Amino acid sequence: MPTCTAFTKQSTPCTAHIYTHERTLCGRHLHMIATPELEYRFNREQEVLRENWRRLQAGTHVRVGTRIVPVEEHVPPPQVVEPPPPPPQERPTCIAFKQSGERCFKQAQHDDNHCNLHHAVALRQNQSEILNRARREMTTIYHTFSFSPRILAATIDEAMPRMSEGLTAANEVRLRSEADTYITRPLTPLIRRLVEQGATFEQADAHVQAWVVDGTIAMRMVPLLHGLIQQELVFREWQHQRDRRQLFGANQREAQLAADPQNVHTHEITQQMKDAVSMLTAVQVPNTQTNTLNEIQDTFLKQKRPLYDVRKVMDDVEVWWRRPTTYTREDGLYRKCLRGLWWTIKQYKGEVRAELEKRLWDELRDGAIPHSVCTQGHMARLSNVMVGFDEAFVPPVPVGEILQQKMAAIYGMDVPYDEQIRLANEVFAELKIPEAQHAEWLAAF
Repeated sequence: MPTCTAFTKQSTPCTAHIYTHERTLCGRHLHMIATPELEYRFNREQEVLRENWRRLQAGTHVRVGTRIVPVEEHVPPPQVVEPPPPPPQERPTCIAFKQSGERCFKQAQHDDNHCNLHHAVALRQNQSEILNRARREMTTIYHTFSFSPRILAATIDEAMPRMSEGLTAANEVRLRSEADTYITRPLTPLIRRLVEQGATFEQADAHVQAWVVDGTIAMRMVPLLHGLIQQELVFREWQHQRDRRQLFGANQREAQLAADPQNVHTHEITQQMKDAVSMLTAVQVPNTQTNTLNEIQDTFLKQKRPLYDVRKVMDDVEVWWRRPTTYTREDGLYRKCLRGLWWTIKQYKGEVRAELEKRLWDELRDGAIPHSVCTQGHMARLSNVMVGFDEAFVPPVPVGEILQQKMAAIYGMDVPYDEQIRLANEVFAELKIPEAQHAEWLAAF
């Protein structure tokens, strides 16, 4: 079967077959000569393509991309041989020593031949050295110019750029704050004397503003002095309250309790706490109860309590659980009481157990959030869980404690003496206090 006699755009013979002997072009090239104008153009292009093919076959030309150029014009680009990459430099081992005295075995990651950890330690030590050097210089300046706050401030401000060189931004702010404290220290006795003489905050602040106007201090030190004024005013009020505090004799226990609103560690409460603790420790807990804390935590999580609160409560419980001494040496009392309490709760079923578990959460949370309470507070909260469910447990706040709280509230009221006596008599009637004890309680007023 004959093939097409035309040449392609790449100056190569067309390899398409012709299915009739009546023509010499394939169907692809045949339409290129449909008109005289197209045929003329086609013949011109074919002459160029045929000549290119002849030159390629003769070897006088070569193909470079889409072009056909003479051999002498085609110069192959020189091959650039890239040098092999240098071998990676092996970093030395960290030159620091651990606290145990052993050499650090990690590779150095910084130019000072330290690993990341010891590099950070070296930076902190460098910052501490700069701060300590600046503090020593400020102390020397203070002892030299403390007679004049104005000269002291000017000297420290002049030395501040030199002293803070090399510090981070946070440490620079810290050093500036300490410098302001040194500058305002000579003014502290003046403010204290003003407050002791009865000056109000506004009167003391007027002196501070006068110091700002005459250039003794800068405006940035005003908040620092305001805080000092507030502190001295609080201390003055505390001194006045201490001077007005009533003294009681050995036989005036009721009056002393009524006058002290902070006293909750009374003999009566302590005795009830001992009784509750004795009942919790008397519970026979089997040896199979070995996962108390995890079971309690799982219970709180099933109640969908906030995860942060659960973690904080359980951290507090674990601290007291691991504490060997509660009241007496090596008694492990908190752990024993909590094990006995949890085993007692597990003996209940259904809604009663669910209510006890909720109350356990409330009591443990109150003992840990926002702050961990004292020993007696922790033990009281363990005994509170069973109140109302077991008749052996009595409320930790008896009538005497209620009476003490109410009398303390009346004692703190700013009302006439007759009104205090009237309110106290109403409390006596409400709580059914024997008349023989009225005089002891009323002695507080």
